Amino acid sequence: MLNTQLLITESLHLIPYKREFDDYIMRLHNDAARTTYDDNDPVKQKKQYINYIHNLIDNNSAVMWLIRHRNFKIPLGIVYLTDIIPGIMANFHPVIDREGYKVYIQLNGNAKFRFMREAAPVVISYGFRTFDLQRIGGSFFSINKFAISFVKKLGFRQEGIIRHGTKVNGKPEDLTILGVTKDEWKKS
Repeated sequence: MLNTQLLITESLHLIPYKREFDDYIMRLHNDAARTTYDDNDPVKQKKQYINYIHNLIDNNSAVMWLIRHRNFKIPLGIVYLTDIIPGIMANFHPVIDREGYKVYIQLNGNAKFRFMREAAPVVISYGFRTFDLQRIGGSFFSINKFAISFVKKLGFRQEGIIRHGTKVNGKPEDLTILGVTKDEWKKS
């Protein structure tokens, strides 16, 4: 497995992936799994998705962290880098836990995903520093304006659109490709 360490921010602990997180990760990815796999069997989808995650991590092509509130131990989501090619590039994936976020709001007021804005730069910097990446990017459903806006605020630039690049509920959907280079990240 690739080197992953505990990352600490002002209010968060980013805990390196452990297999005991699988049930939590699958709960967060239920909707994504339904759009990714053609098979309608939810049990089979869960097994396929967890096997996919295990293969990425076991084959040294992904690192993942569970985002947890530092004081209250509330899981808020996960963030990971996949398809890592050391010295070249990786893909960035932030996943917000809506239930954990509701509790976070109760504890911290209306913070508008402050925790992900706090976690994401730490992970991106870790990727550039630890794996000497030259580019970190991602593809997002073009209809997901929130995710696109979020990564643009981090410094990612839109690089293109893959028309009908995936299917959602059997219908073709466009993917928006965004990325940031190491030089751009240093300047931001």
